[in-house]
Amino acid sequence: MRSSLIAFLGGALSLSFGGLSAASAADIAPPPYIPSPAPVTLVNDWSGFYGGGDVGGRWSNQNWNTTCLNQGIGGGVGCPLNLVVPNTPLFPTNNPASFNSTSVKAGIYAGYNWQVTSWVVGIEGDANWANNNKTIRGIPGTFNPATAGAPGLDTANVRQGWEGSLRIRTGYLLTPSVMLFTTGGVAVTDVKASAFCGTAFPVGWCTGPAGPGSNLGTASSASDTRVGWTVGAGIEFMVTGNWLVRGEYRYADYGRYNFILFPGAGVCGAACDTINGNVNLQTHSAMIGVAYKFGGPMVARY
Repeated sequence: MRSSLIAFLGGALSLSFGGLSAASAADIAPPPYIPSPAPVTLVNDWSGFYGGGDVGGRWSNQNWNTTCLNQGIGGGVGCPLNLVVPNTPLFPTNNPASFNSTSVKAGIYAGYNWQVTSWVVGIEGDANWANNNKTIRGIPGTFNPATAGAPGLDTANVRQGWEGSLRIRTGYLLTPSVMLFTTGGVAVTDVKASAFCGTAFPVGWCTGPAGPGSNLGTASSASDTRVGWTVGAGIEFMVTGNWLVRGEYRYADYGRYNFILFPGAGVCGAACDTINGNVNLQTHSAMIGVAYKFGGPMVARY
């Protein structure tokens, strides 16, 4: 009897503790799942404003072509009709003449970029100083080289000065910090053609008090601001911090500049020896530039 009672109580206690354990286990929820954070990568950001300076060289191709001569003393129909007076023909020996020259070129530039994945599109403007200057003996087309002493003291000069442009740039990122780009747009420059008549015709060209050994003579010049087009290409690097370094080549074409030298009475005397001509101008530039990009150099990419 006693053993049966003990067995009954033991079974009841076992069931009770077993039920309590099961209930406690059911009441404790498993810990929530927390996913690992996505990896963050810092990449170079080309978007934003930038500004800097560059230096290099400019090679100007300038060809002077005299189209008409009007000898003042002899009268005649003159150059406005683009006719050559019979007694003053153009001499083709040095006409047209080359005034090609080389100059150091330096300036500033600024722009804004928009980056879309591996492509960068932007707009840029620049202003540069240079001084391509070439002087030759004799004024093209005005003297006969077979004449003794020709061309006397006569000289001709073509000069190209400052230059600027406004362009679109399109680049592709070879790596996050290296970009190849092309560029193109509108270009503007200053050009001047001038001549000095120091010896009278037929040795030189001009009429008036001039001659070998004399400091007397007549000078005339004509200048213009030329608008043309430019295209180019280059490579740019994003280096430490916000600094950009580039190398660039550009070609510009400013077309034909028409001019008149010694125009009208009062400039070279009562009987002017008018010269009509033009200069074709193209340039090649090679530059190295350093710029600072405003804003953060990097953005987070998830």
